[in-house]
Order: sequence, then structure tokens, then C-alpha cells
Amino acid sequence: VGLPKNYNRAAKLALKKGCEWLMILDQDSIMPSNIIERLSEYFNDKKVAIVCPQFRDVNLYSEEEFKKIIPDEDHSLVEQCISSASVNRVSIIKELGGFDEKLFIDQVDYDYCRNVREHGYNIIQVNDCIIDHSIGKSRYVKFFGKKLLTYNHSPIRKYYFFRNRIYFARKYHITPFNNIRFF
Repeated sequence: VGLPKNYNRAAKLALKKGCEWLMILDQDSIMPSNIIERLSEYFNDKKVAIVCPQFRDVNLYSEEEFKKIIPDEDHSLVEQCISSASVNRVSIIKELGGFDEKLFIDQVDYDYCRNVREHGYNIIQVNDCIIDHSIGKSRYVKFFGKKLLTYNHSPIRKYYFFRNRIYFARKYHITPFNNIRFF
């Protein structure tokens, strides 16, 4: 049935049980032991819809390399984040109508983030809280002298990426293929 339908089910259950926040997890994310403690420091601001950690793509960066590119600030306001290890305010999920169930797997997180921002809410990224995660089997390749990022997804995953990217572009009236990789 796809990720958004299950996210919406979880949000309804969280709401029914009186929970204020819902953490979304992927099976392949590795989190620090203090993740809840670190992310929950930002729960008091009512304008915050999502609190998320940094994520290191384990296929692209070693721990040492990644530490060099982390912002010095404790946290940052960001435009978008991946779903895995994000903590979402349940009342805002409800207010915004949940996650878009027309999407299946790709763009679900970015669509929800866009909706959050368009409704005046914030996404906070806690910069020193880092999860290890992978986006496909990412790697950099040289192509006509340029360094390009490839995700090496399966054909079905590529289908949903492009299908959902076009849907996302139509929904938000943007150009669908800015800043994306075709590999």
C-alpha cells in the first residue's frame, strides 16, 4: 500500500493513544543511543513540525569525512529531511491532512516537508545527532570528466522516483528535473 498510507495509519494510532510525536524509522538506519534525548530538546516550539537528525550516507562518507562537513551550529532550520529517524508532531500531520497517499515510496518525505513549510511550520535538524543510513547503493562516478552521484536503485524504484517526481512537480508547479540524478 506504500509508505504514506502506513505513516498515516501510525499517525492516527498515535493520535488515538494521545501521543504528541511520531518517529518514523527505516529498517536500515543506525541511530545513536541518545537520539530521543537530543531530538526532544526541540519539541517545545509549537511552530516545529519535524525534528530530524543529520544523516550520513554510509556509501559516500566515512565518519571522519562526514564530521568535516557538519555545520558548527547545534541545529539548523532546513527545507527538507528524509523520513527515517524524523520525529513528526502528530497534531500537524492531522492538520495538514497527513502524508500524500498518491505517492508510494519516493518523494513522500520531501512532499510532506514542502507541505509543512507552505503552512508556516519549521523543520529543525539537530546537527550533532547523526544516523547512518544509505540511499540505495550510492557512489560517485566520473562521466565525461564530471563527478556525478549515482544511487543505483532497482528499476522499480527508479520508476517510482520519476513517477512521483513528476507528480510532485505538478502538485507544486515546479520544474520536475532540477537537481536530480538520472543514474
